Amino acid sequence: METVDVDLTAVRDSLRRLSPGRPWRREITLMVGGGVGAGKTTTINTLLGRRAGAVGHVSRGTTSVQGHLYTLDGWRIRLLDMPGLGDSKAHDHRNRPVYRHQASRVDGVLLIAAPPRPAGMPTLRVVKDVIRGGFAPRRIVVGLNRIETVNVETGEGMTPLRLPTRGEPDEQSLAVIERLRRAVARDLLAGVPGSGVTVAQLLPYDARTGWNLGRLVAASLDSLVTRRKR
Repeated sequence: METVDVDLTAVRDSLRRLSPGRPWRREITLMVGGGVGAGKTTTINTLLGRRAGAVGHVSRGTTSVQGHLYTLDGWRIRLLDMPGLGDSKAHDHRNRPVYRHQASRVDGVLLIAAPPRPAGMPTLRVVKDVIRGGFAPRRIVVGLNRIETVNVETGEGMTPLRLPTRGEPDEQSLAVIERLRRAVARDLLAGVPGSGVTVAQLLPYDARTGWNLGRLVAASLDSLVTRRKR
């Protein structure tokens, strides 16, 4: 795979915020879950800069929990690549208890979702299962992957959303992204009543190019800072 230069500034800032008075070791475990084909393994591969796991276009994707170690600035971040939900009732019946079990053990949850139905049944099931496993819903971070498949209305008609490899999209694209975030947040609240998921927990990014991936990981790390302060 082609190595992508992911901007890790936000991740390093979050790790520095975690350091003072942290009562546990400099090790963190993050669950990376979601529906089949949402981009979970691609997200991990891009972050690690190597092909740690097979992605869905060459296989069924991740079929069991796979752990991958990521080290940065003296920290050990263990990424749990979870089996995808949504390809069959039999697989979901087997894998949903795995989500509930791991939710009681991890420090953070990264839920990867993608169009055309980012708040579809697989995403809703992950939210329900990690909550049932004891993970606080306000600390779930949802990564909205592959949003370049969303169309933007221009003077020339509908064109795909264009994302930079670094930095911020243009104002028109930002407005489209904000509407998408709000729509997904509404769907999540409707699908999992009482979860309290907010727009702030939804971050757009691109697993393949690495755009905004650092901020996504940082958001999950920042949820640990919130937990520590409570």
